[in-house]
Parts: sequence; C-alpha cells; structure tokens
Amino acid sequence: MKQRILIFLIVHVICINLNAQIQRNILGLTLGKSSPTETVNILRNRNLNVEKMGMGTSTLYVKEVFFAGKIWTFVILEFFHDKLCKIEFVEPRKFSSQEKLNKLWETIYDTIKTKYREYIVKDNKDYYINCSDKITIIEAGFQNKAKDTQLILHYMDIEYMTKKVNSYNDDL
Repeated sequence: MKQRILIFLIVHVICINLNAQIQRNILGLTLGKSSPTETVNILRNRNLNVEKMGMGTSTLYVKEVFFAGKIWTFVILEFFHDKLCKIEFVEPRKFSSQEKLNKLWETIYDTIKTKYREYIVKDNKDYYINCSDKITIIEAGFQNKAKDTQLILHYMDIEYMTKKVNSYNDDL
C-alpha cells in the first residue's frame, strides 16, 4: 500500500513538472518567487542599475539588459504581494531603426514559435504571438505607444498577474 501511494505521488509530481514548460527563470530571477529585494540584489550583482518606478517597490526599471542575444533598451519588472509577476523587455523604435526592430521581431517570433509551438494561443506573424502553459505566459509583439512603435517581450506568472488585475477590479 505504501509503495502504491509513493508511486502515485512520484508520478503526480513528474506530471505537474512536465506541464510547466515555458521558461520561468529569466536573468536569474524566478516568476512567482523572486521578491523585490532578491531581484535588486541579483540584478546589481550583474552590474545593472535598478531603479524604482513610482511609490514603493511594486515596479522596477532597468536599462540596457542583455537577454536573448540582444541588449534591450529597458526592462520593467512588476511585483504583486512581493512576488515577481511580470518581466517586460522593451525596444522602442526611437532607439532602433524599424528595419532592426523587424529583424529582431523575426528572430524572436521564430524562436518562440519553434520552442513553444504546442503552447501557442494567438499567432499573427506580422505583429504578435502569445503562448501559455497555464502557469506562465510568454508574449511578444509590436505595440504603439505615444505615436511610436516598440517591440515588447513579456514573461508573466498567470496566478500573480490574475491576482494583480483582480485587485484593481476590487477598487471599482
């Protein structure tokens, strides 16, 4: 009897781990786990200058971060209940030519489509791709902001982002 329970638990743990396939460890940080203090320490150990956005530590801002073979102009890190819930890499067109953005987009799109093919939720090769394994979301695409185009790459913890969005709705 004990062996059956042990075998059941081992199989269950393996199945849970196999379901979460989208990368959750980015820049040495873990979505849904890293605190603001840990995040600042890890990024500063990488010689990155971390700044707070607004009041408190719910959002951090970092300039010139190397990730996915490219130096991104800036990265925004969002927290909810002291847990990292979103990492947003941003490349505005004002710092890059449209041609460079298009080339970067093609590389990111092809990599995401190949690596996370079975998790694709939305796909439009021209400007957007979204993948989810029901634990983590990765999305990338072009976004218009202040009459300018920027390329974004998001990694999000679904549980914490849902709680964060619902907390805004509670204010209504």
